[in-house]
Amino acid sequence: MISLYGYLGKRVKIIDDNGKEWHGYVDLYTSDLDNETDGIAEESIVIKTDGEDDEIRYIEFMQHEVKSIEVEK
Repeated sequence: MISLYGYLGKRVKIIDDNGKEWHGYVDLYTSDLDNETDGIAEESIVIKTDGEDDEIRYIEFMQHEVKSIEVEK
C-alpha cells in the first residue's frame, strides 16, 4: 500500500480507485493511528483541489482510495 506521509505540503496528481484524476496540494495528513474506524486503521490525506471556475474544494482520500499518487512540479 502507498504511504501518504511524504506528500504533505506538496502538489500532487492522484488517480483514485475509480480512475478519476485529481490535482492539488496536500493540505492535511492523518496517520493510521489517528484514523481508526471499526477496527480498520489507514492513513488519509486532504487535498486542496484545482477547481473549475476558481472553485476550491477540499477532498479527503483514504489510503485504499488512492490507486496512484505522484508529485507534480
